[in-house]
Amino acid sequence: SGSISDWLRLYRSIMTFDSSAIPDTDVINSWTLSLSSEAGFKSDGLSVTPSIAVTVSAPASNTALANGDFDSLTFTDIATRIAYASWKVDSTYNDLAGTDLTVINRTGYTRLGTMSGNYDLDNVEPGRPGNSLSSQVAINSTETAGTADDPLLTVSHGVTAVTFIPKLMFF
Repeated sequence: SGSISDWLRLYRSIMTFDSSAIPDTDVINSWTLSLSSEAGFKSDGLSVTPSIAVTVSAPASNTALANGDFDSLTFTDIATRIAYASWKVDSTYNDLAGTDLTVINRTGYTRLGTMSGNYDLDNVEPGRPGNSLSSQVAINSTETAGTADDPLLTVSHGVTAVTFIPKLMFF
């Protein structure tokens, strides 16, 4: 176990998606956050196999980062985690299936974040086998050139089921 001075960086991602086009009356059936990485942006020098987890974020703005946004992520899993060994780095998408349907905002932006699930989210300090080592999975963002690798939020939604109560009529 180490001290705070043993660690140089802790990465988290914040993303916002304008989901206001979903009608207010629609039911959210499911959602998936799809993220991609390039070859060479996955390393595990610490041999700790970090998983990737999705949480809710609450940045100060939907379009720009601000001081304090790093701490705006909640510490509750809202999607299935992806294990380090399963994370693809060939520009294809890694799909994290949502488990909390209430996080989709029908009237504005859906705000999500990612972090290491088995360390950051679970509040467990990873082992430290040596100096100057790191473990990371870098995620393509909207800042990456082009749009082919941008994060995607896919939401399945539909109209509310209506229950009809038959009216009994006698003739």
